[in-house]
Formats: sequence, C-alpha cells, structure tokens
Amino acid sequence: MGGGWNVEEMENHGARYETRFKLLRERVLAMKALWTQEQAEFHGQFVNFEPVWLYPKPKQRPHPPILLGGETDHTVRRVVEFCDGWFPRARAGWEPKSAAARLRQAAIAAKRDPATLSITVFNAPADQAALVPYREAGIARVLLEVPDLGRDDVLHLLDKNAPLAAA
Repeated sequence: MGGGWNVEEMENHGARYETRFKLLRERVLAMKALWTQEQAEFHGQFVNFEPVWLYPKPKQRPHPPILLGGETDHTVRRVVEFCDGWFPRARAGWEPKSAAARLRQAAIAAKRDPATLSITVFNAPADQAALVPYREAGIARVLLEVPDLGRDDVLHLLDKNAPLAAA
C-alpha cells in the first residue's frame, strides 16, 4: 500500500492530501484490530467504531502482511511503526545493502526486532548477477517489471525471467 500522491484521486476517494498518512495509519491499525480480535473497537481521529465483530478472519496469522511502499525516511519510520514490510522501488542509486541497513537501524532505534520486517523490492533488475546483492542484503522478495506489451512479447519475457524465480 502507499499513502498516495495524486491529490485529485485522493479527494475522489475521500482522503485529504495533508492528512493521508494519519488516515493510512489509523486504517491499518483498525484493520489489524478487526483481523486479530474477536471483538474489536477503534477510536482515532479518522477511524472510529465501537465494539464490532468481523468474520471470517484472515487465513494468514496473525493477518496478511502489511507492506508499505516508498523510499523516504518517513516511509521507513512508518514501516517500523505499523507495518510488516517495506516495499521500495529500485531506482537509480538504490542500493540493497544500504537500504536493508537503513530499515534495520530504524527498527532498532524504535526497539523493534528487525527480523520481523521484510523487504520486497518493486521493479528489481531482471538479471541474475544484479540480484545477488539483494539476496546478500537479506531482501525477501523482488518484483520484476512486466511491461504493457502484446501477449507473445509478455510470454517471451516471462519465459526469459522464469529462471530467476528458481534461483
């Protein structure tokens, strides 16, 4: 998930740009309460409900992993505070070892066990050698780009990248 950047889209969905991350945080915490408690209630600035029941509960325990996208220090702090993993984009200058260290340091500073947090990198390089530093940094998953191409081109790309999944 992400906090969003498109003001018009956010307002269309009932969120204000200035308070989007407070809203995001409260919605995540409220979902976690609903997923993990037999009778949940939540009282925040944006999300507020009296005791309720939610069934069925998620099959994954304690709940599906909550991954937050972004690359800023604010994102890393939010990941440590209320998420299960970080979902950064591999961009120019992005380096797996320093990124993993950044998350680990933020977790330690917040007195959270870094082992409870995962990293899934969006748009990672589709190259075996380029992915070695990701593995060495302890990055759990990478997502490769699948461009908007025709069927045959996409199938060819998937076949070409399939060995990366096996490694």
